[in-house]
Amino acid sequence: AIAYERTMAGLEAARRAGKKGGRKSHLTDDVVLAEVGTPPVEAAAKFGMSVPGFKKRLVAAIQREIERKTSYVES
Repeated sequence: AIAYERTMAGLEAARRAGKKGGRKSHLTDDVVLAEVGTPPVEAAAKFGMSVPGFKKRLVAAIQREIERKTSYVES
């Protein structure tokens, strides 16, 4: 019980500090974005992941790219 509470408190403190848990992705946004136009089944197989997983990663990469470009324009 106390170990759980301390773990949860530590995780919350890390989130407040801007830390993100988990394993680092082996795919960079550039690598994923290079596969635009490739059928999702082929691209997912190339990276050894599921098609829905690849699509989710691709959408996230596109959104970050859009945010990066629009924040550059506004600055």
